[in-house]
Amino acid sequence: MSLLFWNTISNYNQSTWVAQLIICVIGIILTTLIYIKPTKTVKVLLKIFLSFSFAWISIAFFIMHGSNELNKYLTATLFGVIALLFFIDIFKNNIIFERNKRFNKLVFILYILFLSYPLISLIFGHAYPAITTWLMPCPLVVYSITLLISFSTRVDYKILILLIFWALTGLPKIFMFGVPEDFILLISGILSSFIWILIIKKKEN
Repeated sequence: MSLLFWNTISNYNQSTWVAQLIICVIGIILTTLIYIKPTKTVKVLLKIFLSFSFAWISIAFFIMHGSNELNKYLTATLFGVIALLFFIDIFKNNIIFERNKRFNKLVFILYILFLSYPLISLIFGHAYPAITTWLMPCPLVVYSITLLISFSTRVDYKILILLIFWALTGLPKIFMFGVPEDFILLISGILSSFIWILIIKKKEN
């Protein structure tokens, strides 16, 4: 199962590396802008980017390169639903991207962990194209969770619950597919669950 997983990763990277590069550059630009110049336009563009990225994973990763029917339908549907919810939020504006600086140190650590995905693959003996990149299901979820923690003044809890659900499934993936990188996913799921419990309790008080 581990070999099948890494073959899927390899095929995906070989087929989509140019698109991945372009999408990641756009993501870096928008992420930088949301912190230094969070205009209404930037906020809308970031939601479009998130919607597109989850749709991309649903189609390009799971449907086009998925190794089994579970990937092609169940997990693709989950990421498709998240993509749709981010798109709907462009109009509903449940996520307002207003900073909550209370968790700045944790956010910084989570961003570093997110960025380290490819490096961890290399450390554990993998070589391109069989390495995890930023535009894959688990890194994208870690990035999105980190972003929502950083801008946690108001969020769409439907999206948050789906992201945390996926993150908390990281433990079996680590051993089933031989992906130690997904300790990052599991950590982000546990930490975000704890943080959101604190945030909700504070709002109730």
